[in-house]
Amino acid sequence: MTLASARTHRSAAIFFPRAFYEDFPGLGRIWVAVDGPFDEHLVRIAAAARLVNAVPHLVYHLRHLGTYDTFDQVGNVISLGTLALLPALVLLLSLPDPPDRVAPDIATR
Repeated sequence: MTLASARTHRSAAIFFPRAFYEDFPGLGRIWVAVDGPFDEHLVRIAAAARLVNAVPHLVYHLRHLGTYDTFDQVGNVISLGTLALLPALVLLLSLPDPPDRVAPDIATR
């Protein structure tokens, strides 16, 4: 339950930074908003940094899957793999659209 909660809060901070800022951790408690004015960039950066840490965690467990039975091996790969793929998805979705590449008109030179 704690792991699922941590993943939910990290994803919420990236995709819904204002809601994360105003409502974390929920149930009427507010831990982030009391720490200063809202800064969307800071909330997103902090969440992304935490997600990026998932890659070495995944690599570690991939190298040590032999210590688990098959069910736990599958669970590790799926859950930790998802956490490692989220930063890539966030980065891809946050990239600006490429500018239209138009060849310069030679006649206007």
